[in-house]
Amino acid sequence: MKSLAKALVEAVAFLELSGDEVVDPDSAVRALEWIAECLKSASESEKQALLDYCQEKAASGTEKQQEFYKTFSVAMGLVDT
Repeated sequence: MKSLAKALVEAVAFLELSGDEVVDPDSAVRALEWIAECLKSASESEKQALLDYCQEKAASGTEKQQEFYKTFSVAMGLVDT
């Protein structure tokens, strides 16, 4: 399940962190909203795999990347604020 979590989180990171010249902002928002909606039906083990991956990644990368991984769970609706 770790490979699936990695693929999903990194796809979201690409949409979220890419500049407007790389990804159309409106298209990115629509895709991110759709992904967040799909994640509402994720099982607890699937959610945990995503959370574990983000926690692992939050310790490295640029400050912007670290912030993304730290806030992924709230931004995507996996946990309550």
